[in-house]
Order: sequence, then C-alpha cells, then structure tokens
Amino acid sequence: MGAAALAAALLISEWGMRQARPDLLPSHQLRLVPDPDVGWRFAPNQRTQGRTEWGAPRRQRSNALGFSDADHSPNAAPGVRRVAFLGDSFTAAVGVDFEDSFVRTTERELARLPASPSWETLNFGLPSMGTVRERLVWKHDASRFRPDLVVLAFFLGNDVANNMPGYEKRMEFRKEAKSRSWFYRAFLEPSALYQQFKLVQRNLRHAWRTGVRRRAVSVEDAGKPFWQRSYAPLDWQGYLVRPEGAVLEGWKITEAEILALQTEVRASGGRFLVALIPGLEAMAPEKFREALKRYPGLEDFELDLDYPRRRLMGFLDRNRIPCVDLQGEFDAEENAAVRDRLYFKFDQHFSPVGHRIAGRALARALAAEGLEKRNRS
Repeated sequence: MGAAALAAALLISEWGMRQARPDLLPSHQLRLVPDPDVGWRFAPNQRTQGRTEWGAPRRQRSNALGFSDADHSPNAAPGVRRVAFLGDSFTAAVGVDFEDSFVRTTERELARLPASPSWETLNFGLPSMGTVRERLVWKHDASRFRPDLVVLAFFLGNDVANNMPGYEKRMEFRKEAKSRSWFYRAFLEPSALYQQFKLVQRNLRHAWRTGVRRRAVSVEDAGKPFWQRSYAPLDWQGYLVRPEGAVLEGWKITEAEILALQTEVRASGGRFLVALIPGLEAMAPEKFREALKRYPGLEDFELDLDYPRRRLMGFLDRNRIPCVDLQGEFDAEENAAVRDRLYFKFDQHFSPVGHRIAGRALARALAAEGLEKRNRS
C-alpha cells in the first residue's frame, strides 16, 4: 500500500471512529495558564466548540477573569441575589455545554420558583482544585463580587486528596514523566483512532494483570501504607476508613479550610453552604470493586465509598453549615435509566442529566437559604 493510500485509509478510519465513538475525543478544550494567586486558571476570553462524550454539540467559554462563565459587573443589580460557586472540574463543567452546567441550571431553576426573587450565579470552578486553592479563589476573585451566598461544591472523590501535603508535587511529577512531544500533542492526542488503540491496549494490560499473570505487589511497595504505594490511585485515598499519616493530615486540612472559608464568607456578610458531589464509583460500587482487582494488594486496606460523605456530613452538622447531599438526590432518583446516565462513562464527570438534577436540587436549597435580602450598607 502506497503512502497516499495509507494516509487516505487512516483519514477514513479516523472519520468513522469519530462518528462511532465521540466519547474518545478530549473533553477538556479550554486552555489553562499559570496564575500567581490561585495556581492556575483558564486563559481569559476563550471560545471553543466541540462534542460531548455522547456526541452532542458542546460550546465552552471563559470570561475575562479566566473562569468558565460569562462576565459579571462588580456590583449586582438592585434586588438581585448573587450566588458564587467554588469548586473543581465538576463545577467548571469541562465535559458539557456551557449552558448545561449545574451552575447555569441552578440560575434557571431559581427563576422558575414561585414568588422567587431575581438570582445571578457566578462560576468560579477550576479543574483540579482542592479546598485550599478554592479558598484562594474566594480571596482573590469571588469575594470582589460580594455574593449573597457562597456554595463550596466539594467533590467527595478526590478533594481530600487534593488537600494532602505533597499531593500537587506528586501529580506534577507524573505529568512531567508523561511529557509529550509536539507530534503527540498535534496528531495523536486529538485522534479518536489513537485513543481507541490506547483503550484496547489498557484493557489488555488490565486483563493480563488480573488474569493468568496477575501482578504481585513489588518489593518496593510491600509493607507501605496505601498513600505511599507507587501504583495506588491518588484519588481513592479519601475512601480509607482509618486514615493516617498524610491522608489524615489531608482530612485535617480539609476541615480547617472549610471552617476558615465559612468564617471569611460570613465576615463579608454572605451565607455559606456546602454541596457534596459524589464520584462515579460511589454511585456504581460494583464497578469500583472490579477496578480494585487491577491493583494487587489494595484489597488489604479497608475502603468505604461512603466514608467521606458520612464524615463530611457529620462535620458540617456539628458546625451548623448547611449542606446539600447530591448523592442523596441521585439515590432518590427512581428511574433506573436516568441513574445510569448521571455521569459520562469515560470522562466520569456529570453528564447533562447529572448537571440538571444537581442544579434542581441546588436551586431548592439556595431558595431556602437566601430568600431574605441582607443589608449591604
């Protein structure tokens, strides 16, 4: 086969794979840039178009401050209540259309409530943020808009890990270890055909590890705690039932940061609320148990997918911080077909369905918290 024929075959195969598997295309298109105040943010004033994992059109944007939102004036219009959302990639809604995010959905749902005042939602979500950096976003960005109510969207899947000492250095090391050439970034990374090849390769590797040649715990990892094993998923550390060491320190930092954020928001005259966002594994524990088989030795540790939710709810209750339990909202969904479509399968963030249900639950909670306009004098 000549070079021209091979190129044509690859182009046709790529086109066909994109039609059959839009989920394999990268979902995160807004470019991040370093920031001296909060660590990173989106490059300002971006506009992108693409497809969701389900193949639907997806438009994304960043405002002048580098958040996934429209621009907002410094002061709210008379009679309008402002709600600022702090969070990570779930809040930034990296995998769905800008208008489908739970932040935008919350604003629309609030407008539909009977006798509801006017509301304006502001999105300060950024990918990979933990509570420590979200508090910096409050200090340097969100507080300037003087919101009436601040929602900390806490992701139960990895926010505790994000707050652990040394977490970002470990992640940065892994990123540096996986630095890619310009050829990879320009041609392979955006290729659905190549992503399918990697998926098949990964599945074969997992089958080999968990099948005939299940990998044993290495000499280097034997005897080490969960958070020090070279292959242990960093984001699962919050599920440890008896946290110790760096994981326990991550929990202490998490709880201290929530209390500090509550104090600062209340000092500004605002109300504070925490929304608990469950990870996909918490909603599909059978898949989590299957995933555990890929990591030999981790079954020796006691993991509980509901541990971070129970711990946070108890902590918030003791400190009289209002809470929206989105996992409870999802569990209450009786339609099995809907529950199966709350998350994207590969992206593992909320789908438009998940964003819609979360936005409705948040609208009800915010209406109950913010019906009385406070004095801004």
